[in-house]
Amino acid sequence: GQDNNSEIYLLRVLQDSGSSVLLIATTDADETNAVFGPAGQYIAFASNRGADIYNIYIFDTQTLSTFQLTAEEFDYFPGGWSR
Repeated sequence: GQDNNSEIYLLRVLQDSGSSVLLIATTDADETNAVFGPAGQYIAFASNRGADIYNIYIFDTQTLSTFQLTAEEFDYFPGGWSR
């Protein structure tokens, strides 16, 4: 974004109806290191919302909701998913 923070966008490409772009996090914080879940429903990412510490958040591509997964005193970034 123009606030010098990283943003995460989801590009949906549909065969018959074109495509759409969705900004998945609309905060003043930095969002980075996005990783898709194995089935494609979830996206894990790191954000420093509310502090200078990065924690992991999960975005649900079906409900368009986001929840915080970690609340730690040190930086945490998603590395991948396990099945």
